[in-house]
Amino acid sequence: MINIENKLIELGFILKGTIKHNRFVNCAHVSRPNKADSVWYCYDEGKPFVSYGSWNGCIENGHFFIEEAKPFTAEEKQAYAKKKAEYEEHNRKLEAERLNKLALKRDFSLSEYSKFSKCTGHDYLERKKIYSPELYDFKIDDRGNLLCVPFHNIYGEMQGYQTINESGDKRFCGSVGGYFWQYPKANPCPEVFNRSNMFYIIGEGIATCLSAYEAIINCYGSRMFLPVILCAFNAGNMDKVITATKASKLPYLLLVDNDSTKARNTGIETAKTLLTTHDDCEINPITFKNGDANDFILEHGEVEFIKLLNQYASRIINRIL
Repeated sequence: MINIENKLIELGFILKGTIKHNRFVNCAHVSRPNKADSVWYCYDEGKPFVSYGSWNGCIENGHFFIEEAKPFTAEEKQAYAKKKAEYEEHNRKLEAERLNKLALKRDFSLSEYSKFSKCTGHDYLERKKIYSPELYDFKIDDRGNLLCVPFHNIYGEMQGYQTINESGDKRFCGSVGGYFWQYPKANPCPEVFNRSNMFYIIGEGIATCLSAYEAIINCYGSRMFLPVILCAFNAGNMDKVITATKASKLPYLLLVDNDSTKARNTGIETAKTLLTTHDDCEINPITFKNGDANDFILEHGEVEFIKLLNQYASRIINRIL
């Protein structure tokens, strides 16, 4: 077998893959702009074959030969259309099955949630120093003394709930992807609250979001503004929540979890990704030496948290003042 790798490099190919059983597998593209999307593989006899656009070509003895690809025959077009239709039908069935499973999960979680009692207190909230839980739409599953936090879609329709026990262990009933807990659910007075004095508070956990919310309310309660909590429940869901809510054109106060004690700092990495992905909206991240906003407030107090906001999220504070 000739040294195809060197020949391809000489012809301007950029190698990306590996050789398996003397065959190259989709591992190069041509560096020239008119061939930027080229892919290639190697015949058994050692001749690499190149395809880009409507052209095909091969390399033999170091020379590059090009010939126009042959068009499909009527029979080939018919066979292709049949396979494509079968593939699309198969995907439609899979999607229908997926949606049906989601609907069953949603119906079950709504049925269960309707049986629970209203939350007037819970050990987890007391430990996190979240007071007046009756203000929020939480419930208690008395079968295990579980705090239940509902999550909704952008239209306010409940899709499931999260359970939290006294130790802080969390479980989902229903699929949370793209959904969130919001407080307040709707603008209580559109004539007063608008884009000039509203903003989102978005974070991973309910205690994180509520402790920041209550700290801001306690400090600036005499001002005319409306913070809206978006609890995403986990880092992986924050991108979907921002995508679902960004049409409102409100800025985000992003409460970043600093998972510095873990092998992978998911909170920091997620925040960086969000800032890059959602450069079409205003995101004001605030992070902490270690842990989340609730950890910081429990250790240092609400006044120190407000100082951090003034230092790192001044655009949010300007909407309050």
